[in-house]
Amino acid sequence: MKVAIRGTRLFVDVEGAAWRWQGARVWHAPPLFVLHGGPGGNHLDLKHSLGFLQRWFQLFFVDQRGCGFSGRCPKRTLTIQNNAADIEALRRTLGFETISIAGVSYGGMVTCEYAARYPNRVGRLFLLGTTGSGAFLQAAQEYLREHGSPEQVRAAERLWRGAFRSQMQLRRFFEVLGPLYSRKFSLKTFHRTKRKVPMNLAALNRGFRDVLPGWNALPKLRRVKAPTFVAVGKHDWICPVSQSVALTRHLPNATLKVYRNSAHAPQVDEPARFQRDVAAFVHATRKSGRA
Repeated sequence: MKVAIRGTRLFVDVEGAAWRWQGARVWHAPPLFVLHGGPGGNHLDLKHSLGFLQRWFQLFFVDQRGCGFSGRCPKRTLTIQNNAADIEALRRTLGFETISIAGVSYGGMVTCEYAARYPNRVGRLFLLGTTGSGAFLQAAQEYLREHGSPEQVRAAERLWRGAFRSQMQLRRFFEVLGPLYSRKFSLKTFHRTKRKVPMNLAALNRGFRDVLPGWNALPKLRRVKAPTFVAVGKHDWICPVSQSVALTRHLPNATLKVYRNSAHAPQVDEPARFQRDVAAFVHATRKSGRA
């Protein structure tokens, strides 16, 4: 479905019922918004890797403004601040008192921005391969210089400059750097998905060139009391482990899991362990009385 908010239309794909039977008992599955990476990506890949969260939540896969199946919008509005404000508008429109959020990569950055702005509106947070500030840019470049090949270092320059001009250039970028994102990276799968729903290059370029370098949500995260599950791959190049460590230092109720055999996507590289850890986190926070 598409939901009209703040001058655009967000595509939201819902999975799972809100009210469910379990034997003779009816229970309520709280809403969990799932936010994709990029900037400029879409929700499709996350339905495979995070769909299991439907066991405990009603899932709302959201394509951010201008991305995926959502409506187009002016380039100047493609900012992390607007992304967070869109989530708040969507929460109000759908009538939820509080929401949980799972944010992957850039989606995790949007989640941090949202939680920093609206700390009383979040139930649980899942921050996956992400960061709370633009400091990740320098950390990523340092990681790449130390662990990447000369070809990968050169290919990343277009990302740092926010200078993608075509989907072909983006394809070449992932041909070179894709294996650093996931140890199970499939160029065939990537191309199939991106042909169906191309990335929004304007959002990607604006994010890396103009928006993220000066962004910092960390100081305000100290007031976020929501239980938070932070997951990062030991070999994550774009949001290195140091970024998740910083998140856990600023979030009062954060649990950090580092996946030794994962890169930027532990939910893909080590799905069995990742799902066990998430299940343990959800059950523990249920016992503490969280929704």
